[in-house]
Amino acid sequence: MKSQRKFIIILVVVFVAMVVLEMLKPTPINWEHTFSQKDKIPYGNFILYKMLPKLFPNSSVGIISEPIYNALPSVSADSTEWGDGNTPLYMFINDKFSPDELDTKSLLTFVNAGGNVFVSAETFTGSLADSLKIKTSLNYAMAYSDSNIINLTSTAFSTKPKRWIFKKGTTTHYFETFDTSKSTIIATNFANDPTLIRVKAGEGNFYLSSTPLCFTNYYILDDKNRDFITKTLSFFDSDRILWDEFYKVGRQEARTPLRYILSVESLRIAYYLVLVGAALFIFFRAKRNQRIIPVILPVRNTTLDFVQTVGRMYYEQNNHANLADKKIQYFLEHIRTVYFVKTNEFTEEFLNMVAGKSGVDIVNVRSLFLAIENASNMDVLPEERLVALHKKIESFYEESSTLRTLIRDGVVGD
Repeated sequence: MKSQRKFIIILVVVFVAMVVLEMLKPTPINWEHTFSQKDKIPYGNFILYKMLPKLFPNSSVGIISEPIYNALPSVSADSTEWGDGNTPLYMFINDKFSPDELDTKSLLTFVNAGGNVFVSAETFTGSLADSLKIKTSLNYAMAYSDSNIINLTSTAFSTKPKRWIFKKGTTTHYFETFDTSKSTIIATNFANDPTLIRVKAGEGNFYLSSTPLCFTNYYILDDKNRDFITKTLSFFDSDRILWDEFYKVGRQEARTPLRYILSVESLRIAYYLVLVGAALFIFFRAKRNQRIIPVILPVRNTTLDFVQTVGRMYYEQNNHANLADKKIQYFLEHIRTVYFVKTNEFTEEFLNMVAGKSGVDIVNVRSLFLAIENASNMDVLPEERLVALHKKIESFYEESSTLRTLIRDGVVGD
């Protein structure tokens, strides 16, 4: 039990030390690609979203947390205006973009009616990619290059192309196929593969980028690369900006309590501590509990019980002489074993020795042994003689026992 307690103490100390070290160590950088306007991590879009009111000073910015079909109003294909003459811009930035057929139809209706859509994703699949006849691919050579370069080739910026350098793995995706009759190349990578194109659709345009990482916090904080973002977004002259969050984190109302707990660091640590504590509790409680040690009573002397049982048997059979003989033999054995006195003859010396060692009055001793001699000489013993003999023997036991108790307690001397 002591070794088990020592093991539990060591385990608890190690666990507490691990928790303390985990809490004190610096938070590692999260390199997850979230592209969310809430995230300040390197590949979040917190800064870009905050920059939109400055980039578009006369426009309103709204967050869309639902599918395209629910977010966009129903507009006929031949409409040329939105609201009160607004020209909205719907922005999507994510690793991949693959709206379903219903969302694609709503998005095409939106652009044909004069809206603009900016989508930056490394892969385009699904109905929209089929409708616009676009396909992205990966340049494996640039994936292992130390740095990636983007060139803005559109003459809308300057007659001399401008280039920006990004870290490796940033501009590796490009548009392998697209409809050249409706598309204009705006930017290319170092291999002259198109990374930003404009696709005309009705009264509006799709601006498609294959380099979403270039628009994240990591590169906006870089003074050299921030200019690439501002120049790219300068294509748009919109009165209303629709910022998509649905295709990044899903429906906000669908967030579960557990998801919220895991999203808050303090609650997440507390949740994990509860799980670990419950696991430890189950582990130790699952072990078999020690059985209760039964109380083992000392061996009981059943001699007296046996004698009493035999005595009752003889008494019930009216064999008083035989029963008296058994009681006498048991009593004489008591005299021999307790007082170490021979019981061959009941002489005066014998009687005085028994009285002296037992502490019983000599008169009572003489009376007892006289009754014993009389009962031993009778073949038929009346019941009243047996009862009288029994009382004298029990009186001897009680009187001698009282004396032994007084000697043991020191009331009288030996």
